[in-house]
Amino acid sequence: LMKRASKSAPERAARSSVYLASSPEVEGINASYFNTNAKQTKWQQDILDAAKRRALWDTALKLTHL
Repeated sequence: LMKRASKSAPERAARSSVYLASSPEVEGINASYFNTNAKQTKWQQDILDAAKRRALWDTALKLTHL
């Protein structure tokens, strides 16, 4: 069971990226967020919070030693 689930996970993970990169249905749509099902979705409020974004960035810099 685990082997079967793992085998299809990369395909599922890539599906929305491939669709968004190649579909004429979304051509010309910019500055938008799409969920894992390739559906256009509103940004979550946390993403719009500049202080939270900065804190995440600072943490990433510390963890990667940059």
